[in-house]
Parts: sequence; structure tokens; C-alpha cells
Amino acid sequence: MLAKKWIPIGVLALALAMLALTGCSFDINSLLGSAGLESTPTVDAPPPTETAVEVIPTLEPTPTEPPTPTPYPAPVGQILFMAQVNGTNELYGLNASGGEPYPVATGLPMEPDAVLSPDGSRIAFSMNDGENTDIFVVNIDGSGLMRLTEDPARDEQPAWSPDSSWIAFASFRDGNYNIYQVSAWGGEATPLTNSSDGDMRPVYSRDGAWVIFTSARDGNYAALYRVPSAGGETEMLPGQDGALAHTNPVFSPDGYWMALEQRQGETSNIILLNPETGEQIEVTTSQVDDVAPAWSPDGSRLAFCSQVGGLNWEVFVYDFSVGSLVNLSNSPANECSPAWSPDGRHLAWTSDVDGNAEIYTAAVTGEGLIRLTYTDWANETRLLWH
Repeated sequence: MLAKKWIPIGVLALALAMLALTGCSFDINSLLGSAGLESTPTVDAPPPTETAVEVIPTLEPTPTEPPTPTPYPAPVGQILFMAQVNGTNELYGLNASGGEPYPVATGLPMEPDAVLSPDGSRIAFSMNDGENTDIFVVNIDGSGLMRLTEDPARDEQPAWSPDSSWIAFASFRDGNYNIYQVSAWGGEATPLTNSSDGDMRPVYSRDGAWVIFTSARDGNYAALYRVPSAGGETEMLPGQDGALAHTNPVFSPDGYWMALEQRQGETSNIILLNPETGEQIEVTTSQVDDVAPAWSPDGSRLAFCSQVGGLNWEVFVYDFSVGSLVNLSNSPANECSPAWSPDGRHLAWTSDVDGNAEIYTAAVTGEGLIRLTYTDWANETRLLWH
């Protein structure tokens, strides 16, 4: 059995060897068939399987735009101002962001003592009508001109009560100046003081209970006194040196401090005085004139004018939160009459840097200096921002 099985294999091997020697081609399946062996069927190979390749996207960096700086807000509100036109003081208004001035009260021989009511609706001022100087009020749009006093003596320096209902003023009707009070809607003026030493420059306390004024009584050079707005005895405010002049007090928004000018000889400094305790804080200690203090609406800053080096006037701002003092106007010209915007972000002042007294504004940061007026026909003086 075994010998028979291997015979065909030997024949096949011999045939293959002979073909290889002769170089002839052959078919392996035909040879297997002739040798009595079954041929192995040919199986077609399967097509190659395509392997899915995950494509990972290349991440390109997104360019980052530089942040756009936030512009400082533009000034808001309206600025009322006194303009000296041909020797006469007239009242004009101006949009705080710019534009042409518009007349409010013109053709009237006004004194430069106009004050805005706390509610922002009316302006009080003194005016000489050719016979005598009296107290008047007018709406901020120029309507409703009303005469409040009519006396042969001089009435001037009006001051509003906090509720805009009363006006205190200085009057010479007693042969010397005393403090009087009149309703903002008219009526009889009543005296609050009766002194022969001269009582002037009244201002109401924040609660309206007192009227503070400057007087030379008691042998003082110029001291601050107060009298109840409802009438009563006067008293000297504590914390004052009788040899120094204390004038032009302005109450802080919370009513705790008064900023005022303390004068000695030819120079004055700005101090803070608490009218109840006499506590004092020196804001300036220079050897020049520092005048016209003006509080920011939130009480965090105080603007004033300083005669830098005894030469030109500049507008300075003292920041109580950090104790810094900044020359905001900073020019070789004369600049004064500081007035705050209602939001406390900007300050306005007058400057003659271009030869004529014009109105300028800037942010309290020093940014955005803008000249608002181009009135070569007038000189701007007193500013009221609302």
C-alpha cells in the first residue's frame, strides 16, 4: 500500500526536474491530474480592506483683537454762566457737551452773584434797576422773572435754603450790612441779625436750621457766626482764630464739613472746619492765595483756585481718598471759577489762555480737555452746572 502511494509522487518529481532542465513551461494542475492527484482549487484572495483613518483637524489659533478702550463719558447737563457783555453781566446757558450758548436772562444789569437753587429750577441774583439793587429770581429757561425785594438800600449776595423755599441775603438797609431772609416766592423780608459790625456772605447749613455768615463783630478780623434760620441769638462758630479771616464757607454734601478760605495777611489757604466741634483740617498750606472751594457731588474731592507762584491762577483738585493734589488746568493762563458736573466726573472753569475768558471742561482724570465757548464778545465769569 505504502509503495503504491508514493509511485506517482516520484514520477511527478522526475517530470519537474526534466522540465526545469529543458526550460519548458508547465501547468502544475495538468501535471497533478496526469499523476492521478486531485488539484487544489484556486481561491481568489479577498480585496484589501480599507482601514478608516481618523483625520484630526489642525487647530489654528484664533487671532485676538486688542481690547477697545472704553471712552470716558462725555459731560452731561447744562452750564449756566455769567457773561460780561459791554460792561454788563448777562446770564447764558450752554450744553455741557458743546454747542452754541443760548440767552437766559439778558439785557439786565445783573450783579455777578447768581446762585442756582438746590432743586435746579431757578436762579437768584441781585440787580440794579437804575434806582437800587434788589434780589430777583428767574427760571432756568429765562421765564418767570420775579422781584423779591424792593428797598432803597443795597440787597445782595443771595443764598438758597436746602429746600429752595427761602433766600438769605446781605442788606445795607440798616446803615450797615445785616443778614435778612425772604420767601423765594415773594413776601416781606425779615432781619436775622442786627449788628453794627457788618454781617455778610450768608450760607445755609445742610439741614436748613442755621444761616452761617461772616462778621467783624467781637473785634474779629472776619469770623464765622451762625443764627437760627427761624430767628434767634447769633453765636460764633468754634475753632477760629480771631486774628485770621474765615470767609466763603461751602458745606460738604453730608453737611459735616465746611470748606472755606482762611486768610492771614496777603495770602489765604483752604481749610475744613466742623461747625459743631471746631475740628479743622488744612487742605493747603501754601504761601499764595488759595480761594473759591467747590465740593464734588459725592464729597470725595475739593476743587479750588490757586495763584501758583504768585503769578497766574490755576484750578486744583484735592482727592481726599488718596490725599493727592492735582493741577487740573495747568497752563500759563489765569483759570478759576470751578464748577462740578452733576455726576462728579467733570469739572468746568474759565480760562483766558486764548486771550478771552472762555469756558473749558475736562474729566477729573485730566482727560478730554474741551473748550466749550468761543465768545469773543464776552468774558465768562460765574459758572452754574446742573
